Amino acid sequence: MNIIKNNFRMLKYLWIASPERIFFAILNAIITALEPLLTILTVKFLFDAIMQGKSFHDILMLIAIFAIIYTSIALFSSWYRNNLCKKSNLKVQKYIQNLIYKKIRKIDLKAFDDNKFYQIFTRAVNESERRAISVFDNFINFLRNIISLIGVASVLLILEPGIILITLAGIALNMFISTISNKIQYKYDMGSTEFVRKKDYVKRVFYLQQYSKEIKLFKFAHFLIELYNKSVESLNNLIDNYKNKFSRYDFLQNMSQVIVVLTTMSFLSWKIINNSISIGDFAALLNGSQEFANILRSIFSFYPTLIKNSLYIDNFFAFINYKNEANTETGILVNSNEVDIKIENVSFKYSNNDNLIIDKINLHIKNREKIAIVGKNGAGKSTLAKLLLKLYDPTEGDIYLNNIKYKDYNINSLRSNFGAAFQDFQYYSATIAENILMRKVEDKADEELVWDALHKSGLIEKVKNLKNGINTILTKEFCEEGTLLSGGEVQKLVIARVYARKCNFVILDEPSSFLDPISENELNTRMLTIFKNETVILISHRLSTVCNADRILLLENGSITEAGTHQELMKLNKKYADMFNMQAKNYIRKTNSEELNYPNN
Repeated sequence: MNIIKNNFRMLKYLWIASPERIFFAILNAIITALEPLLTILTVKFLFDAIMQGKSFHDILMLIAIFAIIYTSIALFSSWYRNNLCKKSNLKVQKYIQNLIYKKIRKIDLKAFDDNKFYQIFTRAVNESERRAISVFDNFINFLRNIISLIGVASVLLILEPGIILITLAGIALNMFISTISNKIQYKYDMGSTEFVRKKDYVKRVFYLQQYSKEIKLFKFAHFLIELYNKSVESLNNLIDNYKNKFSRYDFLQNMSQVIVVLTTMSFLSWKIINNSISIGDFAALLNGSQEFANILRSIFSFYPTLIKNSLYIDNFFAFINYKNEANTETGILVNSNEVDIKIENVSFKYSNNDNLIIDKINLHIKNREKIAIVGKNGAGKSTLAKLLLKLYDPTEGDIYLNNIKYKDYNINSLRSNFGAAFQDFQYYSATIAENILMRKVEDKADEELVWDALHKSGLIEKVKNLKNGINTILTKEFCEEGTLLSGGEVQKLVIARVYARKCNFVILDEPSSFLDPISENELNTRMLTIFKNETVILISHRLSTVCNADRILLLENGSITEAGTHQELMKLNKKYADMFNMQAKNYIRKTNSEELNYPNN
């Protein structure tokens, strides 16, 4: 029951995306269903006309009539396949992909840490477009074949009913073999998914510009090539495991068809020798038996194809119906510009890891407070930022915004109050303005906001000097006139993006990591200035850049071990002071070394 239900649910998507496809598909099915009957009748009438000694003129007239009918059918079918179907396919693809894209936006980030979910996600993305069309075509083919079957069977019953029995026996054997073969094919497809994913991953990495420098500089390309080759080798091994089964059942299917043809020819030969049928009948019945077999084969393949489609569709609906732990549709709306956050006994670990990344943290972040979080890599700084953004939910404990639990808020409303710049930030092949607003520019006010954001972030001079200004496309992937930004310029772009969001709470997770210490200090100072009216969390591994924060938190192994102003922590003379002094010595040593190389004036 679920098999039919899922297939019909897919048909509903096609109806929404392209209703005209259904009308013309049914019309095309009815028209093309007449072709097998016309073929049989053409052969019979031509042979009988010749055997009856009809004139060449009469035979030509008969051929002309059939030619006009065939041409009309061919013209309509050609228009349907090459015009309407192609446009309709794009509409369906667009609709399905939009469903997937919208769903991805709502899915919990932790779902992508789950390999099982990622497998479902990959199959859904790869198969969904094609399967929606395949389901519809399967139903239309079934309709066309039923109509054809009625016409062909009627002719065969009139001329020689015994042909039908022979054909049915052969088809039954063929479909039994086909059902087993389809199950084997599905097992092969499921087994190959992981290897195909790895192979495609390597292709993607080699294609994307962001990986090109490291691939050229390091020997990691060899590793990727080896991963690709191993994936191909694994696919080859999988083929080796299945090749005998594929070959065996393919051979059996072909032989079952050959046996039916030979049996039919023998039976009809016996009939014509005994003068039971004419030469025209012989040709029509031989041709008709083949048409009848093809039609029955298609009809009997309807359900196995239904099952095969359903197996893939299950992945799509498993993805579409994936339930987030947090409901994005309901919850309290944030209705205050005040930001007062309390973190109470919060612990967190990733679903694929038993180790706590955050361990019983308690923290009160006051409105407009500027807090710096420092610590070694892996201390839990970025994870804490993700919890504050509700990209993940705590494993234990609660987070409160204005004394209301995070989980009680509408997620979209909650996140709209946050702006964030991460160390692994991304920019897109779109205009500078669109990269800052993260949407299309709608009016003059948007343009002014972009220029203001560029001014605040320190990127305005760069953009002013570009031919198309804020309308310049970033990257040259799709535009020769596009521009490329340096690492430091991109980081300023990201700061402009956060500023343009006009939010109440800003999280800056080492967005200046590409800059030298002096430039980073200037940028951090600028950020604290432009976000003076917002609550700010600044994450950095360079302690010299966070000295002006209202509070500095030192994270170690997921816990806050020290907290206070820079002066207070230096007086405390513990781990923070040791780290600061060590970094300061490194900067002094580096500066002295550089000064030794300066030429005399």
